[in-house]
Amino acid sequence: MEVTSVSSGASPTTASKGLEKMLDKTAFLRLIAAQLQYQNPLEPIQDTEFITQLAQFSVLEQLYEMMEQQRYATFIQAQGLIGKEAIARQGERTITGVVEAVRLAGDSILVRIGGQEISWTSLEEIRNP
Repeated sequence: MEVTSVSSGASPTTASKGLEKMLDKTAFLRLIAAQLQYQNPLEPIQDTEFITQLAQFSVLEQLYEMMEQQRYATFIQAQGLIGKEAIARQGERTITGVVEAVRLAGDSILVRIGGQEISWTSLEEIRNP
């Protein structure tokens, strides 16, 4: 059974948006372990291939770390909105009021304005009260 390396031609932006859907760290390590386990003993994996795969894993791990750091940096930035007046748009509705709270909901950051939670990307204007 032949197992080949996995690579993506996607741009970094596209890759980061769908990274969790593609291949996580555990799956990548399992692929490498399966490749080593089922390789043909008469034609073992070349050193350069193995080094390339380990480098890909390292890049994947660093990308995950950067995504986590960015998510928390954005969350901390959003916390600075608490107490500010905000105008947000959700579809045809305009929501105005003071930002009461900010919370993480999975990969999203939600702000509470007038008891309603909305994505912070829906904010159109922020100002001091």
